[in-house]
Amino acid sequence: MWPGRDRLRVVGKTGKFKALGSKELKGRPKRYKIPREVERLISKYSHTYGTQSRAIQVAAEILYRNPAPVTIPIDLLTGPLIGKTYKLPPRAIDVIARLAKRYGTLGNTLAACAVVLMDTPDL
Repeated sequence: MWPGRDRLRVVGKTGKFKALGSKELKGRPKRYKIPREVERLISKYSHTYGTQSRAIQVAAEILYRNPAPVTIPIDLLTGPLIGKTYKLPPRAIDVIARLAKRYGTLGNTLAACAVVLMDTPDL
């Protein structure tokens, strides 16, 4: 009948159509305990990538492919910890968990991501 209708499904009583598999494309929410300064830097330098989650994903991939660990300034690790939730794809969550073995904690890994984002030039 309609081209592409096989990729749609009816939602609710109103009969509106929604694309199949749209929930699978989104990331999963993951909560991290990070210093307030790290959260501020991630939000400041993520504008190049569109979203904070995408910026963390890119920075984590850069760290994962870099054999030498990044030096994290001590002032980034001090200060009050806050809980921050990011909607990340499963691959990024896995990469951050693997990097936590190198940097000690998940919060230190996100601090290293913030350092990478600071050093990345604006496009």
